[in-house]
Amino acid sequence: MRHPTARKLAAAGSVVAAIAGLVGTAANLERLPVYLCRVPVIHGLCGWLTIGNVAGKDEEKAWREAQAATDTRALRAYLISYPTGTYVGEATTRLAACRTTRREVWTPEKRTLPLYLSASAGTGATREAAQAAARQRGAKDAADLCAGFTGEFKLRGTSTEIGDWLCRERKDGASCGFEGTAICDVEVRRLISEETCR
Repeated sequence: MRHPTARKLAAAGSVVAAIAGLVGTAANLERLPVYLCRVPVIHGLCGWLTIGNVAGKDEEKAWREAQAATDTRALRAYLISYPTGTYVGEATTRLAACRTTRREVWTPEKRTLPLYLSASAGTGATREAAQAAARQRGAKDAADLCAGFTGEFKLRGTSTEIGDWLCRERKDGASCGFEGTAICDVEVRRLISEETCR
């Protein structure tokens, strides 16, 4: 016959073994949906119920868009929408692998400067001849004014826009000038940063 203490210890050991068995079974049951949801027939149902580490329909769609995109916006949108989602690990890894590149772009623009030619700038036998001489002088002055843009910009061309004519009649003909605008056709350099992901 066994000692009463030995019986108590054996009973306690049996209880501990039973509890350990139940805990182990419960832990395996927790993982059961993960294993079951790998079965193709059940996979769709698991996604609909969002169990078994299977993404739901909306999350799956957001993830496909994030995978197809070549920039970071879609990946960031996925992580914001599904911070504990199925693909968080892969999204974070892809985001870390993204690279920022800078490229130079030249954009055409028009810059304007005020242009003033005094009434004596262009002379001629007639008013029309004096205006033609003033236009020619204005084109040269506009080119000189626009030359200041060549340091920072690419100067592609210049032109003048005449506002008001300033003409005077003289004994030997006429003299003209004008108030207007020098138009500078330039290209502006810009650096564009782009994040690209694979």
